[in-house]
Formats: sequence, C-alpha cells, structure tokens
Amino acid sequence: MGIPFSPLPFGAIAIRVADVAAARARLEEAGVEFRGCNGAVFNDPDGNGLMIHRRYAPYPDGSQP
Repeated sequence: MGIPFSPLPFGAIAIRVADVAAARARLEEAGVEFRGCNGAVFNDPDGNGLMIHRRYAPYPDGSQP
C-alpha cells in the first residue's frame, strides 16, 4: 500500500461502523489523516491507534449487522 507494515499499538481500539467508506469520508472532512491508501487506521490527537471496520459475520441469532 505504499508504506511499510506497522501494527496498531497494544490496546488500539477498533470501532465498528455500518459503512467504512462513508465513515472515513466524514473523518477526513474533519481533518483526520489515515495511514495507507486503503486502510481505515488512524491516530487520535493524543496518538492513540484507532481503526474503523464493518462486521461481516452474522450475529449469534443469525441476524445481519
């Protein structure tokens, strides 16, 4: 993706969203800079590693996210 691999720091937070592309666009509009071109990994103002993602697996009851 144009940058060397760098894992999220220990204790990084992943935030589930319904639409990663839309969430990323809103965060970019607010000034968030993402690391890499396809990823949804970024740092908050204090340097904490964050990631947005979408759940693909169904819930235990069979319903979809």
